[in-house]
Amino acid sequence: MTHYMEKVKYSKYSVDLKNGYKIISHDENFEKLTGYNDEDIAKGLTQKMLIFDNEWQEYSNTIKKALEDSTEGCFDHRLRIKNGSSMSVICYGNVKNDIMEIFIADITDTKLLKSEVNLMRDQILIQNSQMRMILEGTEEKIINYHVGSDLCIIYSVVNGDYIEIERIENADNADSWKDKVYRSDINVFINNFNFIKETGKETSFECRLKIGNRSDYVWGNVNLYSVADEDTGRSREIIGRIRSIHKEKLVNIELRNRAERDYLTGLYNQVYFKKYIDRCLETDDDGECAFLMLDLDNFKNVNDTYGHYMGDKLIINIADTLSGICKNNAKICRMGGDEFAVFFNHCSADVVYNTVDRICESIPNINIDREMKIVVTGSLGLTFRKHEDDDFLTLYRRADKAMYDAKNSGKNKWVEI
Repeated sequence: MTHYMEKVKYSKYSVDLKNGYKIISHDENFEKLTGYNDEDIAKGLTQKMLIFDNEWQEYSNTIKKALEDSTEGCFDHRLRIKNGSSMSVICYGNVKNDIMEIFIADITDTKLLKSEVNLMRDQILIQNSQMRMILEGTEEKIINYHVGSDLCIIYSVVNGDYIEIERIENADNADSWKDKVYRSDINVFINNFNFIKETGKETSFECRLKIGNRSDYVWGNVNLYSVADEDTGRSREIIGRIRSIHKEKLVNIELRNRAERDYLTGLYNQVYFKKYIDRCLETDDDGECAFLMLDLDNFKNVNDTYGHYMGDKLIINIADTLSGICKNNAKICRMGGDEFAVFFNHCSADVVYNTVDRICESIPNINIDREMKIVVTGSLGLTFRKHEDDDFLTLYRRADKAMYDAKNSGKNKWVEI
């Protein structure tokens, strides 16, 4: 826009108001500005000839109105120059004895600049209006991150207004987001910001956030885009949006849980368990792993004596006990009925043996009802991975055989094959 800032062109001339607005004098700039020369003046050039026909009435009325209150006036209008094109001027007139001295300055470029500014302003207003319409009634948020100042501002629509709702300084620091992004998702959030800063490529990811006046974390889909600096090509702004996907995410999690989990205990079901183990064995040729089978002793007597409700309660307590003992060391599955399985991946033999001992010792101590007199124990079968081509079925069969060896040799013990 620097070309709009060139030196302003101006001229001064005189008009005889009583003689049909005839131009009677002018300075040396008049011809440069309007194209009219001394010969045109001599032929009777008038002020009316410098104004477009359809604008003359408005122009003359403006002059008359200005002169009613004062001997001078100032306004802007279009000037018709000799070649027929137009020029925007600001006009200052001073009247004395029916002679009006007029000073004009070319503001055509200024008008263009103003027009461009107004156009940009209108575009921004339109975009903001569109953004408000898009965001109105939704939980969407807009992110604007300035790389240089390391400041991130988050906007939303509140009561119809597009307003700032969050301001995060030092946004490149994970600590700045600790109260905004769920703890286990912060690295995902920061890594994606770093990725787009380094590559300039747009990115999309999911995480749990607490934005605005929310007190809880919700699942959101975050889309980020880079605005590059014209000179360096590096990202100077990162803009994006946060769209709530909380409801859909909860539905998907529920559907996945139904597909992967046992309905009664919440443990993994056999279908997922098999896929998980086969995937582990295929991707890790020499990883140390073990498979444990558990079958409850005397469980049928519990169902027959106290009913299936008590049996289900016992199964749930067994599941909770296994989860408490194994924690992060293993995946646990309810194979069906009163049979459970545990898969230890990347666990040393000492850890496995210690865990199996604790399971075997804990089961007889589970008391779900004071009136229940039947003591339930467990028979356990253990096997370790022996060959590279061992798969789920191979481990399952060995552990199952070991479990029945334990059951047939006295129960309430574990046997390894």
